[in-house]
Amino acid sequence: MGKYKQITDQERDKIAVWLASGESIRQIGKKLERSHSSVLREIKRNGWQDGYVAIHAQSEAGKRASESRQRHP
Repeated sequence: MGKYKQITDQERDKIAVWLASGESIRQIGKKLERSHSSVLREIKRNGWQDGYVAIHAQSEAGKRASESRQRHP
């Protein structure tokens, strides 16, 4: 099993564009060379209202990371 790699802001941009153009979760996963479950998890955790907005997703991920660092110095 490979080392886990966080989803980057560039990948979040691509996810948003591909979702808007009607690509499936599995197609997006293949294009990003990631598991479809990782893409789905990203959309569920960082989705916004009725869709997925990359800048909002990056903000939410950053907040969680910051909170995690505060709990575990």
